[in-house]
Amino acid sequence: MDICLKVKKIYKLAALFPLILTCLSSHSVYGQNQNISPVWSFTTYVHGNLTSIPQFREIYFVNAHGAFGVYAARRVKPKYDLRLGVKANTVAYSRNATDSFELFIQRIREYYIDLPVSLFYYPSRTERTWGFYGGLTPSFLLNKYVSRPENNKSYAKLPEDPSRTGRFDLGAHVGASLKLNPRFSIAASYTFSFTNNQIAPYNSGRFSQFDIGLGFQINAPNAKESEKEIGKTEDIIHFKRKSLVMLVRLKTEAKRIKMLENSGYPEDAKELREEVEAENQMTIEAFRLGYTFSEVRFFYDTLSSAIAGEHYEGNVFDENNIYSDSIITDTTDILIAEFGSPYSEAFGASSGFGLVVYDYQFNQMKDPFPYYVSTQYGLVSRKEAVIRFDKKLREYLKMR
Repeated sequence: MDICLKVKKIYKLAALFPLILTCLSSHSVYGQNQNISPVWSFTTYVHGNLTSIPQFREIYFVNAHGAFGVYAARRVKPKYDLRLGVKANTVAYSRNATDSFELFIQRIREYYIDLPVSLFYYPSRTERTWGFYGGLTPSFLLNKYVSRPENNKSYAKLPEDPSRTGRFDLGAHVGASLKLNPRFSIAASYTFSFTNNQIAPYNSGRFSQFDIGLGFQINAPNAKESEKEIGKTEDIIHFKRKSLVMLVRLKTEAKRIKMLENSGYPEDAKELREEVEAENQMTIEAFRLGYTFSEVRFFYDTLSSAIAGEHYEGNVFDENNIYSDSIITDTTDILIAEFGSPYSEAFGASSGFGLVVYDYQFNQMKDPFPYYVSTQYGLVSRKEAVIRFDKKLREYLKMR
């Protein structure tokens, strides 16, 4: 009787877990600023589980069973999330057993409440499309059913193992997740049980498990991550309130062309000049067709010092090659973009190629601003890269 009361208490506590998380997250966010969106994201998952028992010979068949979980995640660093969850889980398997010298098959089904705690790592801080995670999985055995076939038609429930009901188990899990769109994601993981100690006729611990799940994010996917992140991006927030002009830097290769001409290679210099002009035309066309968020003006890289000094008159032109700076005023916000290689702090050098975005002083923007869109070694056109940036910029500002 005491065991049953204990199980009921555990079940009630697990059932209240999502509500507790919601209250805690709401208090932490709304306590000081009513205008800040929730920093927790809530996701429900439908899981499929497969028990892992290669070391236990008496068990000859494993059943795949479903599970359901609710998870709350919070960004703790630009590349890391902390996730807490509650999961109703099932472990099912068949095994050989004996009863009065009679060999028969037992069907065993165990019902657990899992409380996984995970740390997520996302290689990309801007997109966060895929990531890896690991952590601990405390679990409680709520109930256990043991049955056996009779006349190969039905199953008769055998007495439960009361000493095991309410048992506490602990495991460690590792996995990977992939976001399919802003709402749906999939995840796969393996949970290793530290209490995996099976003995006949009943196991005294929980088996390890493989798991695959489909998730749906309950709350708005564009919620602000944290007040700290908001503070980092205060210089971006006013882009929604003021006029923004995107200045696009075009290459001239002036030094290389001059060197070829001085070295007696006029044909090579001409070929390089034509190649640069063709690339610049592709860039202009890409922004004309793919960028709609703000006004766009262009300038050549030989005028970079003048642009950094905010001398725009006579130095910037539109897509029709008409020089005009009338749209740039004292209240105008400036971003600068070019197709080139972004600087990587991890490698201490520039790498890759794509659309790179800077502030008005040519300082490369940083995460979480979408400062870089790769052309993926030529697989993505310049026009498509600009379209992707335009979309990411809009999505980014919706979060602010």
